[in-house]
Amino acid sequence: MIPNDIHYNFPIAVNLLIFVLVILAILWRLYLFRKKSLEKFASPEILKEVLVPRSRYNFWAKVVAICLAWILVTVALMQPKGNGHYPLEGAIEAAARPKGKEQEVVVRRKAHDVIFLVDASASMDVNDTRTKVTRLDFAKEVVDEIISRLRGESVTLFAFTSDTTKLSPLTMDYLFVRLMLRQMHINEGELAGTNIVEALADMRDSHLAKITPKQKTLVILTDGGDTQLEELTGQERENQINAILNLVGGAEENQLRVFTIGMGTEQGQAVPGVTYKGQSVISSLDEELLKKLSDVGRGQYYFANDWTAMDLAEEVVAKMGEDETLLEEYRVKRRTAITRGKEDLVFDLLFQFPLGLAIFFLALVLFFPNSRTRKKDV
Repeated sequence: MIPNDIHYNFPIAVNLLIFVLVILAILWRLYLFRKKSLEKFASPEILKEVLVPRSRYNFWAKVVAICLAWILVTVALMQPKGNGHYPLEGAIEAAARPKGKEQEVVVRRKAHDVIFLVDASASMDVNDTRTKVTRLDFAKEVVDEIISRLRGESVTLFAFTSDTTKLSPLTMDYLFVRLMLRQMHINEGELAGTNIVEALADMRDSHLAKITPKQKTLVILTDGGDTQLEELTGQERENQINAILNLVGGAEENQLRVFTIGMGTEQGQAVPGVTYKGQSVISSLDEELLKKLSDVGRGQYYFANDWTAMDLAEEVVAKMGEDETLLEEYRVKRRTAITRGKEDLVFDLLFQFPLGLAIFFLALVLFFPNSRTRKKDV
């Protein structure tokens, strides 16, 4: 999990929030009952003289406190957890074990390569995602969630700007890939710009050119912007788009599926720290190329803001699993790290924060006075 995200062990507990309406209804009936009961004994004017009146402001302040306490207790019951981090200490200890104790074992893995191609250009620093984090951070969340659901596929990770940077070779060491994903940053490779043509050409040369029975899945996460493509119009633009699509051509013959995930919004926002002729540069989502790439690549296009990172990951992994995958055997050392999704992650428990606030509001209800202090007559 990328730290911006929060998970819940028991999300179904959110249904308890409906009881807030029940609490409000009960307390409203109590307020009316007390008012009518007092009116039976005397008029309001006389009651003010003989009784210390209850403050309706104090009463409704307590009502708000009780409702907030219930909401916070519900959140605590959902068992929130976050700040997922990786057990680096355990990995270091494993690497330090004596090599003499290594044993070879036979492992069966899927003949399936999953290639992640993540846009790390400056436009991905815009924070117009559904969770108000940057496009790059949201893209990293999605990739992390997808990897956490893989079982036996080989994974490789690339970032692209005007050039392509390989962050991980094909591996089943998911922990290593996720660590490299976490370190990905804007303008990875210290190069600006966006060149989708170059990135896809690199993918084709390294993974897609050779036709094999092995299944291949290419997952592209980008806002669709391309420095060269944005300068073209008319037929020149169409020719450039066709050239890009040719790079993922022959998808069926090559056992390839291409999934594209559009980051950002069509309205767009200013790119932080980037200006042109003294004016802010606005970056918006361009879906045209991404939809065509997924169509040619026998995959599917997803608009990221329509999904949570977890739901989108589940959808992509489910689509990836629709094709029948061959199994292959290979030998590894027993100490070799072959990680499995969230089993490698350690989460910080967060339930104590809403629970502590709930106790605070309940304390206010118990110790806050019901009546106003009556001023003494002079």
